[in-house]
Amino acid sequence: MNGRLAVVLAALLASPAAADGPFRCGGRIIDPGMSLSLVLSLCGPPDFQWHAEVPARARNPRGFTYWSGFSATERLLYRRGYGRFPAELEFVEGELRRIELLPRGR
Repeated sequence: MNGRLAVVLAALLASPAAADGPFRCGGRIIDPGMSLSLVLSLCGPPDFQWHAEVPARARNPRGFTYWSGFSATERLLYRRGYGRFPAELEFVEGELRRIELLPRGR
């Protein structure tokens, strides 16, 4: 029993600071589901921005997946100042899907 508890605690401590939770930007709360244009208007320009076209997959009624085209992915990185973790926001097709607070060395 103690071995399992140690493994669970190690996994929790090794995880990122936060993921998929709200992000505060200039006093405003940014949540998953918001649009890219809204986040840019509320937070301003990011410190870094990446854009990629990644292969998209879909699932048919029988449960199998197949290639269905490409999906536009944007990643924004905001450095939030001294003593605060940088935040990476991931958008898929213009919708905020993931917020991750990054450790300093990344």
